[in-house]
Amino acid sequence: MKYERIDLTTVSNISFKLIIPTRKNTDKYPKYYIEYTLNGRQFQVTKNVKKVFLAFDSWAKTNKLSKIERVDRLRELFMQNVNEVLNGLNIADDKGYAGKVTNLYSGVLESINEFLEYQKQQFAIGELSGIVNYSDRNKKLNAFFKTSYPDLIIKELNALVWDEFRNSLKKQGKANSTVNQYLTYVKSWYHWIINYHEVPVINHTNKLKKLDTSQQPKKYKDLPVPIIEDFFNAVKSDEKWLRLELIARLVGGNTVRPVQVRLIQSKHINLDAQIIDLFDKKSKKWRAIRVTDNVISLIKIIYQNSEKRGLEVHADDYLIGGYNAFKRGKPYTQNMIKDILVVPFRNAFPKLKDVNIYDFKHTSITKASKNGNLLEVQKRAGHSKITTTQIYDRSDSISGPITMEDLMLIK
Repeated sequence: MKYERIDLTTVSNISFKLIIPTRKNTDKYPKYYIEYTLNGRQFQVTKNVKKVFLAFDSWAKTNKLSKIERVDRLRELFMQNVNEVLNGLNIADDKGYAGKVTNLYSGVLESINEFLEYQKQQFAIGELSGIVNYSDRNKKLNAFFKTSYPDLIIKELNALVWDEFRNSLKKQGKANSTVNQYLTYVKSWYHWIINYHEVPVINHTNKLKKLDTSQQPKKYKDLPVPIIEDFFNAVKSDEKWLRLELIARLVGGNTVRPVQVRLIQSKHINLDAQIIDLFDKKSKKWRAIRVTDNVISLIKIIYQNSEKRGLEVHADDYLIGGYNAFKRGKPYTQNMIKDILVVPFRNAFPKLKDVNIYDFKHTSITKASKNGNLLEVQKRAGHSKITTTQIYDRSDSISGPITMEDLMLIK
């Protein structure tokens, strides 16, 4: 068969099928479309079908989905196309599978949960790089609305509701900056219902000013030299902390993010040139960093340990993973790093329990900035804007003077 036909859904006796080429299809320009029949006539929908399917197919192969999982995901992905057809025909889904049309009389909580499902679809096709934070925002919104406004509809929303939500977060001990982030997520939900679903409602969160964050303690700090010395003496005391030392040295010495370190693979490392290639998800760019002799020494130990254990290091093996050896398969998650390395280290060295790995990035930028070459610090940190580097800088904002005599010497 040249084409695979996947049943998406049936609404009011209208069957929707996804038509995609099989591996046996040798057509120069194979077709990708959604097919449905209405009043004896057959129709085809091609808008974005090829683009969405090819992006999904690549992701599905990487994640090795089963046939059932693949079909379920495809049904979810193409519900947007089905809904567009149904809306144009003014037909509502009688099973609820294709999703309800969001309007002024939709439940707020229901719509918020539909928004998360939409974000999951965007993540599946690669439009979003992650949804962990969004899931957390959704949980907090669910907890608030289920308790305070379980039956509230969009038409009944006002700024007071969001003021209450904000106050509930403050009662939970959330910092002002964190509360502002939750409200930013709510703004994105408003943007979705107003621009995507064309619901005629104002964004009530625009009536609320951002909470002041200037007085709250900084999440990360400039570590004093004695603490830095104690930390590195501690990680050097036992080989089991080797990976933690390596992460800290890369974060501090090259001002990279911890997430970038745990994603380093063998193919990214050039020992002779002392260069590592890193991918920055924020800028979606690769950049090369030149690392120190200490970092190279630690990496060489990991290579040697892998060899001693009879492990052939492949290009896709991860630097941080096995016990001081390369790891095959999937990389460690942030929680795995915390549970396997950070928590045991803090238990072993209680006086260092308040040291965060990310502190080394802020400390590096702050101390290097005191030398006055902020542009070099910006380059090392991989920041596209100098203002981003200045956010990390914890040094005192005191500038040195220049004499009038020196000014007159400048041509």
